[in-house]
Amino acid sequence: MVGAEVVDRPPRERQHPSGNQERSVNQVATIEAGRGVSPQQQFRDELTRMADQFVAALPEHIKPERFQRIVLTAVLGDASLLRADRKTLLESAMRAAQDGLMPDKREGAFVVFNTKLGKDDRGKDIYGNAVQWMPMIGGIIKKMHQSGEIAMITAKVVYGGDIFRAWVDDDGEHVNYEQAEHPDFDTIRQVFALAKTKEGAVYVETLTPRDIEKIRSVSRSKDKGPWATWWEEMAKKSAIRRLAKRLPLSADMHDLIQRDNELYDLSQAPEPRPSLQQRLAVAKPAAVTDEHEGFDADFVTRETAALTGDFGSNQEPPDQEPSEAVAPADDAGSGEASPSPSPAADPSADEADQEAGDPEAQADPDASPASTYSRADCLQAFMRTATDPDLDVKGRRDLLAEMKDWWKEALPADLDFVKACLSMADKVAKGEQQEPVARKYLEALP
Repeated sequence: MVGAEVVDRPPRERQHPSGNQERSVNQVATIEAGRGVSPQQQFRDELTRMADQFVAALPEHIKPERFQRIVLTAVLGDASLLRADRKTLLESAMRAAQDGLMPDKREGAFVVFNTKLGKDDRGKDIYGNAVQWMPMIGGIIKKMHQSGEIAMITAKVVYGGDIFRAWVDDDGEHVNYEQAEHPDFDTIRQVFALAKTKEGAVYVETLTPRDIEKIRSVSRSKDKGPWATWWEEMAKKSAIRRLAKRLPLSADMHDLIQRDNELYDLSQAPEPRPSLQQRLAVAKPAAVTDEHEGFDADFVTRETAALTGDFGSNQEPPDQEPSEAVAPADDAGSGEASPSPSPAADPSADEADQEAGDPEAQADPDASPASTYSRADCLQAFMRTATDPDLDVKGRRDLLAEMKDWWKEALPADLDFVKACLSMADKVAKGEQQEPVARKYLEALP
């Protein structure tokens, strides 16, 4: 048999000549081609010799003969795969078998990309085409359904004319999508993925064309292969990949979804962004700082405590009796020259002030942040986050969700306004609403 004769040749004939890069890393295929064995026949023989390994790797419901036939069809139908590094091609076929998916360009595909393959005898880097196994969206959805963890999962591209709205409220994540009868396929508005678990929890992930372009830009094959041939499929897969980070999946499923990470040059990605907690800490006081320049929350708390005599659990009272407390505003030149007895010394007077609507008497620095923040502060903070140029859509929406609970505590008497701010800011973050329109709407609310 020709294949057996090739394998039994002395190792000396397989050695790569020093300095001759034109003969590439596939010296075995080159030499065999010179001896009259075509690359196609060579690959057939190698695939046959791996039959036992495929049997061990494939799940029971897939026949090894069918899998090998589909692999052979995929490789013989693409000359670039035969010219690529043979070792990575066979490794990719084995990964496809382990995943239980077919390389039929629906469940998965073999992708060629340029990379460093090693060094020659002089220590110089050798570059060439390698092959990477890449599960496609059809295969990922198939495996998720087979896992038993997900009741339903889908991904769609939203074109011009389609009805689409995605939002988050107290009941969770929601999507309203209806494809137009005649969509404008030249206009891509959004790409979204939706999953529902066996327990009924719904997860939604949306990506704008700008988000998709960021992902494509760091691909090692951004101008060829899947991104050039199946842009919509790659866009939907990108949405599912990002959604999968939040889904209750097994480690094997996460490995499957991240299988093609090698195709992305993450060194080109932007610098790591601050965490949500860090950005939230900045977003909370930002609006107040802008609206009341020269004062901060600590200063207001100290001044209010001195005026009311209510220092709370976190404030230290001055070294004098409450009846002798003097507002420090007199030293600051506020115009209030004479000291006055603390209202805290007379509970009945304090209650009377509150009933009369005295804002200073109602101030309680330790009760909640509500005494410090206003509607304008809330609106400003939500809009700033919704339009943050340093965050992608997911980052902005995650931060908005984090802010919601904090602002509910800050404005307990205006919960409907906080909810409206979150809803409009979420639309702005996703590009469904313009910021000036959202601001005008919120400012007009009663």
